[in-house]
Amino acid sequence: MSSKENNTTYLYIPRPLLAPTALGTDPVDGLLQAADLQRPITVTFPIWREGVEGDYYQLKFDGNIVGLRKNLGPNPTVGEMLSLELFIDASWREGEHELGYFIQRFIGGSPSTSPTIPLIIDRIPPGGGTLAPLTFPAQAENGLTSLELTAMGNILVATVPRYVDVKWGDVIRSYWAGQAGPVHTVLAEQVAGPDTSLSFDRTYLESLEDGEVAVTYTVTDRAGNISVTSQAASLVLRIKNTPTGKPTH
Repeated sequence: MSSKENNTTYLYIPRPLLAPTALGTDPVDGLLQAADLQRPITVTFPIWREGVEGDYYQLKFDGNIVGLRKNLGPNPTVGEMLSLELFIDASWREGEHELGYFIQRFIGGSPSTSPTIPLIIDRIPPGGGTLAPLTFPAQAENGLTSLELTAMGNILVATVPRYVDVKWGDVIRSYWAGQAGPVHTVLAEQVAGPDTSLSFDRTYLESLEDGEVAVTYTVTDRAGNISVTSQAASLVLRIKNTPTGKPTH
């Protein structure tokens, strides 16, 4: 827009706005924690240059204006942080969204819109409602002895069958007779593979009592959604009470 003073025309050229910050989201990709979907998300950004009392600002979500509108107060300071609250609507779809804001100058003209940042909504627990049991090596099918564990390099590796909606950062937690055991975090390069695995070293296995034990696991994704407990896999430990001699298999 332009203004005239003493027969001189001045052209107002708005300066680019800075992208907002959504507090509590993952800095890597904008993932929201599942627990935060029930409370407002605080969105911050700095006061723009040439900001004056009466300028107003409001959030935009996927290009749509949302939330409350606020106005700049007297004597605004460039760079001072402003905040708005974003309430996540239960009807908003899963997946990636775009979050930004716009300002409207008190002196008029067209609104200015900020760059957007990604915001990911994930409400669905991994596994799709069922998780297959762990698969142990064939050598352990009739019980795992100390000698057999030695032949495995003192590490028992169990296969975690591929589950629905596997993502990097998923945390797989094992449970032995209901007690928490070793965990594994899924790496990005493992997502495309058929299966992943859990490893149990000798120190951990020797901390357990010999005998039959039910082993289960759960999966917690980066958003904090927790799967159902997997079907149980049965394993007989014979590590402490194995007679000396050859392996049983």
